[in-house]
Amino acid sequence: MLNLKNCFAVTDLGFAPLLLRCTNLEELVLHNCWEVSGNSFLGAGTVCLPSVTSLDLSNLRKIDDRALRKCLLMFPNLTNLNLGYCKTLGTGMFATESAAMAMVPGAKSGPSSASGLSRWGPHSAPAAATGAMLPATAGGLTGGKGHHHHGESGTTGTAPPPLLVSTGITWRTIRSLNLQRCTGLRDDAFAQWPVIGPSWSLETLLLGDCSLLTDGALHMISHTCPQLRTLGLAFCCALSEQAMAAIVRLDQLRVLDLSFCGSLVSDASVRLLVRKCLALEALGMRGCVRVDDAILDHVLDRCTAPALTPHARPVTSTSGLNGSSGSLSSGGSRPSTPPPGASKAGRGTKTSVWSRC
Repeated sequence: MLNLKNCFAVTDLGFAPLLLRCTNLEELVLHNCWEVSGNSFLGAGTVCLPSVTSLDLSNLRKIDDRALRKCLLMFPNLTNLNLGYCKTLGTGMFATESAAMAMVPGAKSGPSSASGLSRWGPHSAPAAATGAMLPATAGGLTGGKGHHHHGESGTTGTAPPPLLVSTGITWRTIRSLNLQRCTGLRDDAFAQWPVIGPSWSLETLLLGDCSLLTDGALHMISHTCPQLRTLGLAFCCALSEQAMAAIVRLDQLRVLDLSFCGSLVSDASVRLLVRKCLALEALGMRGCVRVDDAILDHVLDRCTAPALTPHARPVTSTSGLNGSSGSLSSGGSRPSTPPPGASKAGRGTKTSVWSRC
């Protein structure tokens, strides 16, 4: 594991050559490495890192759609990807990228014609610089004989494992994806999901604070992610009651965060949720102003189902996820305990709700 969290002074100049040599790395954390840009991944070019299973690029301010696609070609066995707070990502992040394109400097890929989109939307980031802008070692070149690739020991002449054929392979095999506060995402980005494949392995998806997403995005997600167990939608304020029809299609759902989704949470939508999602264990509705006694009655009826077992503490819900406990947790300055006057339902049951009424 290499953890560079909050290493604010690290730049492409130092990181790119390091990336080329970390052939046995299993986990890479670059959270808040503000000076690391997409050039580090574009410069790596044809290098493949098959041992990496977990990648944290959260709050990398300089990574755009194109750099992310090149990056994904390098990690054939990636299962956990954190892109939280990457606000320059947009419509083009899910566009298909092929290994052939990755080897052509300046080559662009766009949404497949099968998606019905003629070109990327307004939130696509501009193309990043190519590996030619990096020092020779950062671009994967040494200038010596047989110089095209670095081997594990740093010597030249040994070909690395082949790149993925397409980024679609990575997207379909990732099990945990954090897109929290990727505020450039719109519905047309998720229109690529059915094109990538009909059945993803995704189990955890966090979309908190993606406030431009509407019901259409959830329909794309529900049709491609049958194994989804945790879905975070806190502060997705553009969702309506009709989005619940897509959510209840996820019959494996265990944890659902609807905090501050005021237009989505209603008597009818909650009634549909508790009737259809029988595996649900944790539900967050904090800040949903339409939560009333009638809605709590629906939740209470669900809590008394014989299959549910006692839960040690109530769930407090925000757009974050507590990886250690598996329950939704509070983040930042948001309260982790119920505010004065909050109503509580399902005490001592596995489905517990704190709601601000």
